[in-house]
Amino acid sequence: MILDRFATYGLVTSILYALSSAPASSEWKYSDYSGGQLTSVETCSANGSSHCAGLKCNAFAEPELYWFIDAPDTSNPVISTISIWQVDGASFVLDMEKAGEPEDGIQHYESRFNHDTTEFIEAVKSGKTLSIRSDLIGSFTTSLNQPGKGIADVIESCVKRAAKTAAGQVQSSQIAPPDETDIGDVVRWVFETNACMATESQLFDALNKRFGTMLANKTVIAVSNDADVTLMSRAPYTYRFAGSEVCGGARKLSPDIDIRPITDKGWEPIANKASGRGAAVCTNEEENFICFALRCVQGSPLEYTIFFSGGQFLGPVPAEIYVDDGFVEEIELSPVKPNSELRADFNPGSQVLSRLKDGRTMTFAMAGKGHQFSLRRSKREIERAEKLCPASVRSDLDDSLIPKASTGLESKVQNQISRVISEECEGPGTMDEKAIFRADFDADGTMDFAVDPWGISCSISTRPMSCGAQVCASRIFLHADGDYNLALEMQNSIGKVVPGSPPGLKIISHGGATGIIGWNGKKFSRR
Repeated sequence: MILDRFATYGLVTSILYALSSAPASSEWKYSDYSGGQLTSVETCSANGSSHCAGLKCNAFAEPELYWFIDAPDTSNPVISTISIWQVDGASFVLDMEKAGEPEDGIQHYESRFNHDTTEFIEAVKSGKTLSIRSDLIGSFTTSLNQPGKGIADVIESCVKRAAKTAAGQVQSSQIAPPDETDIGDVVRWVFETNACMATESQLFDALNKRFGTMLANKTVIAVSNDADVTLMSRAPYTYRFAGSEVCGGARKLSPDIDIRPITDKGWEPIANKASGRGAAVCTNEEENFICFALRCVQGSPLEYTIFFSGGQFLGPVPAEIYVDDGFVEEIELSPVKPNSELRADFNPGSQVLSRLKDGRTMTFAMAGKGHQFSLRRSKREIERAEKLCPASVRSDLDDSLIPKASTGLESKVQNQISRVISEECEGPGTMDEKAIFRADFDADGTMDFAVDPWGISCSISTRPMSCGAQVCASRIFLHADGDYNLALEMQNSIGKVVPGSPPGLKIISHGGATGIIGWNGKKFSRR
């Protein structure tokens, strides 16, 4: 979320610059501005490079948490970059975006906070040294000095702000007493009487009193996975609820949406290499058509995919799903092919599948248009798709730069990696698994892999031979005839695997430019 969406943009940017232009130090500092509208904890490089990093809660609109970096402006037109945050040797990846215009030579970057990245959060809270590098931002190192309390305070300030905002929208007269025999209604009542936010302890106490310990435990677990519930904090576990009219769950389709009437023939199976396999419903038009699909491709779990013609999307696209005029879920689509294909992760805890199976019509709202589809044959085809596609298994397409305990790679893969290490180090060295990326890049049904030499630690030389100031010479190996062969060597670093048919790789070039490279049937090329 870019800060210039707020009416208070000038105030926000001036405050952020005041933070970033403070004297450089390696101590983490907690700050509270404008009566809690902006709270942050940050550390700055001690070498005078004007680089700072930290966590902030921006409550000028709806309270939001962000990791952020302040760095000298480079006048580079690229607006997003992949940053590597290394904490005591463990590396994590954050996609950073420019937030507003530079102020007095300092550019502010931010990345939306994710409560599920517990390994990263705990590493920052308890680590000793933080090193950050990015082709666009540069690189710097700072001491962490146990910033756990400051981070916890910032998270808590955002949770309290969100609760206060919710409380202002909830009138006690709207809250109906609970049906004491209905577990779900008791859960609803607990949230509504606590401004739509409740801790696990509050839920457990209310449920235990009425239904006993066993059912209380099971219900709290179920609530944490419910599509209408959002995790707000882990200390203590606190959830926001949006599953009732009081708590904003009765969302209706906006009257400003241009509704396109049903023009489809019902749900049908899809099963081919280009589209994957699963279930889809499509409009009948030969031009300007749209298909809504639940599908999986080689090596990936179930996902939402939109196939379309007559438009172009170059960035994230928010969308909403309604069944029989009732709101079900909001998703964010990303372009796989800007002119023809968008995708979004499927949430295994979502109610979408059950609602689509039992409903009569669905409306998919995207980019100001509401596309209506029938749900004829949806139950049969969605159940078929569920059998074909796992809902929530971790696949190689999801592998990022998060290290694992052991490689588990077969010996022939390891042989090629050993050759790369030997070439890069002109001697012995080791490869960190966070720089190894696996997927079926050429869509032949077998897994391939790619390596980025920035993950190599040489025993003798100080750095890999191919690594310059910004990028290294990454390699892609394809599986064929029982072995792995080098298919491409490129002077680009690798950010992550990008799902698609076939999957590609997000790459970073000199100067910070990013792009996607993938197999076109004959060779690797930019998409």
